[in-house]
Amino acid sequence: MLRHSAEARPSSEALAASRHVPRCVPSRALLALLTQALAARGSRAHAQLLRALLAQRAHPADDLLYTAHADTTSLTPHHPPLHALVYAVVQVFRSHGAAELLPPLLTPMGEAWEARSDAVRVLTASGTVCHLPYDLRLPFARLVAHTGLRRARRYAVSRVFRELAPRTPHATLGTHSPAPAHPREALECAFDIISPNRGQNPNVFCPDDKVIFYVRQVL
Repeated sequence: MLRHSAEARPSSEALAASRHVPRCVPSRALLALLTQALAARGSRAHAQLLRALLAQRAHPADDLLYTAHADTTSLTPHHPPLHALVYAVVQVFRSHGAAELLPPLLTPMGEAWEARSDAVRVLTASGTVCHLPYDLRLPFARLVAHTGLRRARRYAVSRVFRELAPRTPHATLGTHSPAPAHPREALECAFDIISPNRGQNPNVFCPDDKVIFYVRQVL
């Protein structure tokens, strides 16, 4: 472009076809095309769109600052107070026959967490929009429903995630995206008892009674 000779400079057609000049596409038309491509799962347009999305590389500045605000100090296994607390709680659970059970990490997006503006969403290579754990209850409830588990005592101590910049409910195509940043992490503890109803037998303790007793021991 800076050469004096017109023959050495690219033509207007070459510039229009290059990736350096943005396409002038009306926002509504672009939104309609993207919606159509996303709806046509298994189509060539859908696959190309997913490849383009997942092929994006982070800008060097975003890569450098992505974890700048992440507070993971208390989540390391070498943090003495937290490690001691987790160990004490887990020992109480294990003394009553509970076993650690962690459900799958990703949960397909559904109504339960969709309304949460700070829920962390990720896109897989298959085009499935999933959530990172917002809490430890929903993934386990899904696992129980899918496997038909009837009896279990389980505990889980794992991380849950929140977006630093929650999504706005009326975001439009022209809205500026928040700066890339690692989601906030927190450590959550869950304990669940699955058992059939006690029916008419008054000698069988309710799971709620047991949970209250265990919580008292933890405290």
